[in-house]
Amino acid sequence: MAAFDRIRDYYRRILRNSLVAVFRSPVYPYTLYRPTPKELKFTPKSSDSGDAVRGEGILSGRFDFGELGEFTSIDPWATELPSNDVAVILHTFKWLDYVAAVADTDTAKRRVRSLVNDWLLLNSRWSAPAWEGPVLAARISKWLEHYDQYFAKSSRTLRTRLLRQIAVQLVHLNRLSEFELDGAEKFIALKALIYGAICLPGKDKKFRHLMARLEREIDRQVLSDGGHISRSPSEQGTVLQSLIDIRRAIVDSQNQVPDSLQQAIDRMSPMLRFFRHQDGGLALFNGSREEDAKSIDSTLIQADARGQPPRSAPDSGFERLLSGRLLVLADTGSPAKSVRSGGAHAGTLSLEISVGQERMIVNCGAARASDSNWQMVQRTTAAHSTLSVEDRNSSELLKDGGIGRCAEIVSSLRQDTDTALSFEAAHNGYLSIFGLEHSREVRVLKNEEMIIGDDTLSATGEFQFALRFHLHPDVAVSLAQGGSSALLKLTKGGGWRFSVSGADMQIEDSIYLGGHKPKRTNQIVLSGKTKSETMTIQWSIEPAS
Repeated sequence: MAAFDRIRDYYRRILRNSLVAVFRSPVYPYTLYRPTPKELKFTPKSSDSGDAVRGEGILSGRFDFGELGEFTSIDPWATELPSNDVAVILHTFKWLDYVAAVADTDTAKRRVRSLVNDWLLLNSRWSAPAWEGPVLAARISKWLEHYDQYFAKSSRTLRTRLLRQIAVQLVHLNRLSEFELDGAEKFIALKALIYGAICLPGKDKKFRHLMARLEREIDRQVLSDGGHISRSPSEQGTVLQSLIDIRRAIVDSQNQVPDSLQQAIDRMSPMLRFFRHQDGGLALFNGSREEDAKSIDSTLIQADARGQPPRSAPDSGFERLLSGRLLVLADTGSPAKSVRSGGAHAGTLSLEISVGQERMIVNCGAARASDSNWQMVQRTTAAHSTLSVEDRNSSELLKDGGIGRCAEIVSSLRQDTDTALSFEAAHNGYLSIFGLEHSREVRVLKNEEMIIGDDTLSATGEFQFALRFHLHPDVAVSLAQGGSSALLKLTKGGGWRFSVSGADMQIEDSIYLGGHKPKRTNQIVLSGKTKSETMTIQWSIEPAS
């Protein structure tokens, strides 16, 4: 499998490089030509409520994109931008939502029209990142969502120029969506294409074709329990929001919502709730970030699906143990192999723990895609709260984000009783290289605030292991009782004792990538050597007396 993946990835890179050369050729724009529509027959609504403060800033030349960065310029298209992340968000035109939140004045309309007109004059041919798939799709959607407010009564020259580019860019996006985009990006593209088929005249046949494509993607990417095939909570939210937006446009344009679309929304919504910690943010599995709790709330409100989060998600490969203030979320599945996303992670059997609204044990999370310093590191087993052997990953990580040798789940069991919630799972990621199998059992007691864990190693030789528990940056930690336990201090949740037997305990540096910016933090590392027999590392977390 690893050899096949490398060959596949090699030819995929060749194809992408060849396509870029084709897109840049002087002939390619002629292949995109389509008749310019005279007007739109429908305009969709934006699901983003916007940010009036940032919108006011844009009107005065200050572009504030939060954690991504900011800059000041009356002419942003002629300005050297602070980062590729800023360039991407600028070219998506998602900031139109910010401006739309400002009072609908003639000044705002003139400013938006000027910015869009300048972009059209400078970017009518392929360039990166402006014409890359996800950027292109987001831009088309935003132009259509805000067409009535800013462009329907603009000059004929601007309207014609904009509608021509929408038609042209839809052709290019349709090509990209067929062979280059996958995962959440595929749904972002389908949303823009479906918008185009609904909004542009004479596209009824195209609309029916896109509905069939949408149903095929739902069937391929949305699992029976409602999880997304990427196994990423962030991707879960992105896909769900795209499906909600598509549903809204279909309903508002008086078309029939496919049953498969409604059913996918109904299944995915409880799974998005499943991945939330009690602070409202998402767990950090498989390239996910915390995300904005208010945005997640908005997505779930728009979904209008009342299902509660399941206790167990066997198809997606996750467990959720919630008792009182204690919440354990655990990855009990194999890394995703069939969808190109931000990069599969080797975090099998990793877990996160929160106490009330405070996170305690976490995975390291994922930096922005443009931050190349962290892209490979964040995917490693050592960046997750699970076990690694001889500093090797439980699954082989390929540079393009894929997986070679893969940890497969050999057993998984959810077993709740009157006294405890528990799961047990095992993987064989180290079997082929070390002859070792790792199993993890976690129990959350119902009658007292206590979590008990057993990590069992079945080995045929002596190998160095490290069992890591990364701590949230807000958690203070110190060793106690001669290194057999550690004291964890939460800001609001009091003190907690982490105890261990069967391994040595150290406190080491770590990094947290789940929030707005990377933060230094600590990790508890339980280390030792395996033996030619089965051994168990026992650990527990309980309130400090």
